[in-house]
Amino acid sequence: MEQLQNLPFSSIVDALEYQAQIRPEKIAILYPDPNQASREYASLTYRQYNNVVNNLANKISKYLPWSSSDESITCGLLAVGGIEYLLSQYALLKLPNVIMFPISARNSQATVEHLLEVTKTALLLTTTQYLPMIKIIQQQQQFQSLKVIFLDKDEFIIEDLLKNKDIECPTTSDIITLRKNKDKEFNRVIVILHSSGSTSHPKPIRLTNRYFLGTLALYLSINKDFWHEDDVILVWAALFHLLAFNITVRAVVKGCTFALPLCVTFPPKPDELLRNIQVKNDITVLVTVPSLLEQLIRELLSEKNTNIGLKPLEKLKFVMYGGAGCPDELCRTLVDNGVVLISAYGATETGMILVTNIKPYNKKWKFMQLSDLRKTFLRIETPQNAQNPNEKIIVHLPNDPFLAENVSNSSDGCYTTGDIFLEDPPNSGQYVIVGRQDDTLVHITGEKTNPLPMENIIRQSPLIKQVAIIGHNQFCTAALIQLNVEEASNYDFDEIKEKIWDIIEQANKDAPSHSRLVRQLVKILPMNKTLPVTHKGNLIRQRVNQEYSILISTIYDQFLNKKYQEQQKNETIHKKEQLKWTKETIKKYLEEKLKLIMENINDSSRSIFDFGVNSLQVVELRN
Repeated sequence: MEQLQNLPFSSIVDALEYQAQIRPEKIAILYPDPNQASREYASLTYRQYNNVVNNLANKISKYLPWSSSDESITCGLLAVGGIEYLLSQYALLKLPNVIMFPISARNSQATVEHLLEVTKTALLLTTTQYLPMIKIIQQQQQFQSLKVIFLDKDEFIIEDLLKNKDIECPTTSDIITLRKNKDKEFNRVIVILHSSGSTSHPKPIRLTNRYFLGTLALYLSINKDFWHEDDVILVWAALFHLLAFNITVRAVVKGCTFALPLCVTFPPKPDELLRNIQVKNDITVLVTVPSLLEQLIRELLSEKNTNIGLKPLEKLKFVMYGGAGCPDELCRTLVDNGVVLISAYGATETGMILVTNIKPYNKKWKFMQLSDLRKTFLRIETPQNAQNPNEKIIVHLPNDPFLAENVSNSSDGCYTTGDIFLEDPPNSGQYVIVGRQDDTLVHITGEKTNPLPMENIIRQSPLIKQVAIIGHNQFCTAALIQLNVEEASNYDFDEIKEKIWDIIEQANKDAPSHSRLVRQLVKILPMNKTLPVTHKGNLIRQRVNQEYSILISTIYDQFLNKKYQEQQKNETIHKKEQLKWTKETIKKYLEEKLKLIMENINDSSRSIFDFGVNSLQVVELRN
């Protein structure tokens, strides 16, 4: 690609070194200041950023296993996030022949084991939060040689590394000698990201420097005003996913500022989101997953914040969401109040495909367009059995230079994401997502759930004739259960509920944490109701969503909103309920319901998120 050949660097870390020389005193990173209880930002200039990354890279290099000059080493990274995570990502990128592999902190132990094995991970960077899991993993024969570094211990403690940010720290000579063959460096695999699990386990996706450096060119070919050197880009997304990490690269390539979420631990709480968007650090752009944007809007429009309204978002150049669909009602509220809302669409396998143009902005936030740079490497087709001739799928040709390495899901070597688009008006080049060809559920958090493995386990119960796990464009999964009437007639309803919950717990065991079912979102259908299936017995997921749309809306609303609202209204009952929660009852609840090991919680002032509790469990706890 000509655009890449014109760059003064050929890799992500070359770009960082370039910016450290060209604009050494420009702020590169804003991160939560632990000395201010993470309520204000501390910063690193490009020179300091490069120094700390080089220092950390040198420390990590001592633990790498020996390898020949042409043999790559996969180094995993398993942690929640924050400045130490970002610095570790870039430190691994600095090391020769190392492939940096961020692993989702939401994965189950079985999934982590699978990913470590299939990627042949030799070194794992993690934190002591994961020590119980790591001990079990290392006892297994296939992981006997796995080396582990704890980022919150010894020489890797981030506070100590940051103290030395002004000390020049060159990397080892081996690292510097790599940058000679530009084409080779562009095409070198440097990162593995994993899918959310289109089969029973996630699959690793191998990405090159070319993949990351080319993304900026795609945006700028649509509109040169997308990203500027003076931008301060705030990102609310996990660094182990493409959305956030790709923005870190974009910031380094452009020489602008990347801002981490202003929170104690990821994900931010609603009050932290509100504080973050009001912080006085000249934020110009917000990039977020829809679930956090939704929490922010609720907070901004609540009665206690009527004096604020949407003003903090109106002043931004734009707000971009990605990773999942965003509720229409929320989006209309934003654009009707003067917020420039942008939708970006892509996948880990493909990189960015479609994006809303920022100028001229016509408030059609859902409608996106292709970059001219990409059009020659794609086919736009009408899918088989399409009910509307304007429904389209995007087929990536094998020579698409923006694709990940060796991705194909068709016999001709092409790749499709499985999403269906509507071109409206016809031949306009403006596309909106209308559905999927497969069964994948995309949550508003940006996480994905493959419902099939869980459904297969649940159907093993003789009490259950059919089950539909739902959750597309929702915060989390839910399940609709169709009973086997003949078998169910042998039990009373309480027994049925307990037996069904037993099988659901089995399904939850190996599922990613964001995919797991909670009791309140398991709905047993009346005996006279059935779930729609094909003549072969396969679930017709779209018809399930259509036929049970009111029921689905009701169970989600009751779980996410109504119970909490009722608690707030009935303050007397609420106070009586509070009295039941002593230190011991809270401890018992966390042990039984959230499966926390209480001996590890030695500081009750810390955030519950520090101990692996996720947002779904917090909603359950609140209720």
